Amino acid sequence: MKINKISLRYLRNDTHFQFHTEFKDLAQKHDPQALKVKPQYDAYLPLYDKVDLALKKINKSAITEKIQDADKARDEIWGIWLRQTPPPLGILTRPCGRRQSSLK
Repeated sequence: MKINKISLRYLRNDTHFQFHTEFKDLAQKHDPQALKVKPQYDAYLPLYDKVDLALKKINKSAITEKIQDADKARDEIWGIWLRQTPPPLGILTRPCGRRQSSLK
């Protein structure tokens, strides 16, 4: 099995939760005891349930759809700006949040 590197802090709520759901299901499928992570997994499950409950409350909000639409519009504008704007002073800001000098 190959594990790809991922930065959870850049994921949206639903995507972040989907990652945790897939992790939980995968760990459960392969038995946390056999993976030697049983205590950590047992501590993780109540936290997972709290996030699940919180997301269900957020998704029931009357303004959730408007917020998601505004987020999508912001992300589209930001993406266009990144593609069309030259890096200021030789510094490139990547979407992943890292900065790297383009002058070497």
